[in-house]
Amino acid sequence: MKKPNESFTVEISKTGNSCAAGEKAGNTNLEKGKIPVLSCEGACIRGEIARLAANFVAKEEPYRRGCHGELFTVPSSALARWIKTGKIDSPRLGLRRELPALHGASQTASG
Repeated sequence: MKKPNESFTVEISKTGNSCAAGEKAGNTNLEKGKIPVLSCEGACIRGEIARLAANFVAKEEPYRRGCHGELFTVPSSALARWIKTGKIDSPRLGLRRELPALHGASQTASG
């Protein structure tokens, strides 16, 4: 059994490329003040449930789906700027605050 405090680091290389759909969505969502919704993207059933729930939530106002891939690999894109400056809004968890700066998240993710 794994110890609960084990951690690992993943190195992610950024790219100079961008996604046209991500640029459009990022700019629109920034302009309209939408709240980004991110979820687990894992292959197990928990990831699938998280994706389905995130898609359901993102259909409601003022939420919209974000993209981990662009957030981590194109940190200067409009979509990444929207996610980094967006709000976290989760009344069920008693959480309503600004998303902390993701400085360095484009290079290294730890968990």
